[in-house]
Amino acid sequence: MNPYSMAVLAWQAGLVFSLRSVGLWMTPGEAPSRLIGYALEKQRAFADGGLAAGRAALAGAEPAGVVQAALGPARRRLRANARKLTGR
Repeated sequence: MNPYSMAVLAWQAGLVFSLRSVGLWMTPGEAPSRLIGYALEKQRAFADGGLAAGRAALAGAEPAGVVQAALGPARRRLRANARKLTGR
């Protein structure tokens, strides 16, 4: 992984967190159900990443390839969330 892609990942994570926080402040009555959805989304991405990393390792991938496989599901979900929240 190159430093640029990691910086983009960190920036997108901060953006999604900030925009979702504003949304929770604006509609506090919906916060509990939305927070549960956010937690489930993260658990799903974590589990998918673990499975992808295991598959990559068993296939003989280099350590960097295993890391990329592990981060893939979270990266895709994060990118989709950033697009959705920014209207792009």
